[in-house]
Amino acid sequence: MYRSEGPKTLLSNVDPSVQKRYLPQDLYQEYQWQTWQYTNYAGNPYQRYVEPSLWGDYFYDVYGNFLTRGWLVYDWTEDHPRISEGSRVLKRGAYAGFFSSLIVASDQKGQYSFSISVGDELVTTLTPMTFRKSVYNGAQVDFMSDAIELTGIFSRISAPGFITDPNPASFNNYTNLIGGRTTIQLGDAITLGGVFVNSHNGRGTVESFEGNPFKGELTSLQLQNQITAIVIRLSDDSPADGIGGSVLLADNVEIATAIGDRDTVLVGNEIGFTPQRQGGTIIEGVRTANGTEQITLRYDLNDLAVILDDKDAINNIRDLRFRLVLVNDYRIEITSDQQTNFEGQPVFLLMAQAEGNIQDGSNKREVVFNYGLPTANQLAGFTIEARDFLGFDFYTEFDVNHQYRKYPNRRVQTHKAYSGLVGDENAKAWMMNLSKSVFSWSFFVEGFYMDEAYNTSPFISDGSGRIDYEDGTRSIYDFVDDNDDQDRKPDQKRRYQDPRTGEEFRVARTGRSAEGFADEAVFPGWDQNNDFISDFNQNSNIFSENRFPDYEEPFLRYGSDRPEYLFGIDLNNNGWVDQFENDNLPDYPYKRDRKGYNLYVRNQATPHLQLTAGQAREQLLSDNRQNLTTYALVSFEKEYARIGRVQVFDMFKKAADNIQDDLFQWVQVPGLPGSHQAIDDPLFAQDTY
Repeated sequence: MYRSEGPKTLLSNVDPSVQKRYLPQDLYQEYQWQTWQYTNYAGNPYQRYVEPSLWGDYFYDVYGNFLTRGWLVYDWTEDHPRISEGSRVLKRGAYAGFFSSLIVASDQKGQYSFSISVGDELVTTLTPMTFRKSVYNGAQVDFMSDAIELTGIFSRISAPGFITDPNPASFNNYTNLIGGRTTIQLGDAITLGGVFVNSHNGRGTVESFEGNPFKGELTSLQLQNQITAIVIRLSDDSPADGIGGSVLLADNVEIATAIGDRDTVLVGNEIGFTPQRQGGTIIEGVRTANGTEQITLRYDLNDLAVILDDKDAINNIRDLRFRLVLVNDYRIEITSDQQTNFEGQPVFLLMAQAEGNIQDGSNKREVVFNYGLPTANQLAGFTIEARDFLGFDFYTEFDVNHQYRKYPNRRVQTHKAYSGLVGDENAKAWMMNLSKSVFSWSFFVEGFYMDEAYNTSPFISDGSGRIDYEDGTRSIYDFVDDNDDQDRKPDQKRRYQDPRTGEEFRVARTGRSAEGFADEAVFPGWDQNNDFISDFNQNSNIFSENRFPDYEEPFLRYGSDRPEYLFGIDLNNNGWVDQFENDNLPDYPYKRDRKGYNLYVRNQATPHLQLTAGQAREQLLSDNRQNLTTYALVSFEKEYARIGRVQVFDMFKKAADNIQDDLFQWVQVPGLPGSHQAIDDPLFAQDTY
């Protein structure tokens, strides 16, 4: 008789760790890949489909000498400057047919191994916080020796394509990705590593080596029209408390332009060019925005032409620099009539926010920034890893994120790039794990810090140069996937990301979609047998949907407990076991806008009894909220010949947690199809045992 028993409590996942742990799934488990393991395929053995002399066309070098026989199945060409078709990607029919959308070329001599992989669904990981994808569409180049490993990744991420036969997919506006990782082995225990990831917009009319390509270019559509209006929005960064929000003390703008043939910088307040100030509440002569209130500063650049009596005043603007004097818990967002969605509606993007939730006016600051449209996103960092070094295991990673933007003006030959604020140009993130075991004792320490502005999801351009700053499915690419259940399907829909299998295509009666496909059912930890079906509803599949979970079925056939009966660690105190949580965020080891630590000591009292005690502390960087949890854990597991396996778990916690950790969980109400539902954190552990 078939019997469904649902997920089990896995001792290997009963570890009190703030770092997000993911259960290994399907291909990860099949090929023994760890969750965030650096992928280098140089040492993997590959075999030819057939002998090269039997198939394909003849290829010769520039002197007419015969090289080999084969197929031209993939070709990516960047040809600048060109009026059109500056970027071309060709994927012939044989690429998707005979080669199943995966081409590998490899070579090896002595200790040196080298490989080039081109595919639509490569599993590629550089580091946990920079690049990690289960369906990377592009090229990966790997090198490996006894002490050194190198990896390079290259892709036209705005339109990598699936198949373009017989002609290449050619565009004059595009977004390219270039990145890499290197590791150097020092002795037997220590490994040093470096990582670099960059995505940048390009335009075919630009010279190949003009300027810094890593800072990106404005697209042809962005240069087509001049900006005529810019709006700055100030709000309360912690609106829930209703007090201590943005207080605007002063504002000004510096305009870098040309009057006649003379370059100059105009100061708005000195020439009478000031914004239209609206919203908020005026208290003692200054505007404030508390709770849901908003202050808007609208700069109409057409007014500048009137003030200067110069119609070319707008057309000659090279840069706009804003200066805002603010106090308390401010949040700054900005938009313009060129920073819109596909319907032409302005979209606000975050520029800056106050640290913490200051409400006493002690954080008075002049915030200075230049306006521009996003052109590039760059990550650079290093890693240090030690295995059994003086008995310690250690991993640390530090990364710096620059998000470049440029002010659009078609009359300017070279556009200057800016990142972040003046004096604070980047966002940072770091993590550290340290552990050691001595006889029956072991301890673990982790520390972390991630700016809220740290971003691995850049905007991408379509072939015409359009960017929808609101629609992530069309205009965002993820360096780090949201893939909480660790299967082949990322949880967010992105263009040219369609990892469905042949069976699913047959059921849907469709082919691969350039618009992308997202995982329709995400249930982390609920698929321990790796059959892509929830362990709580094993008799449901793509051919026949069952609307009753197994714990509602007759008990003689199904012995599945309800999800709430499963034991596990809940260090964020939101009522859900950490390993079963799902959200709509990139799968970083730690959440953005937080810093903190976690440490515990463990004693293996007997072969079957384990005792653990520790403390975790997290703080929000943008708000005065924290999670301080002190805990003790006991676990017992033993096999008895007469009664079988006995498992006992219990956890004691003293928690003071007012951080909101909301989720997006898979829920199946009996009689209805399963679906994702937003689950709010009830915050029931603000001061409790």
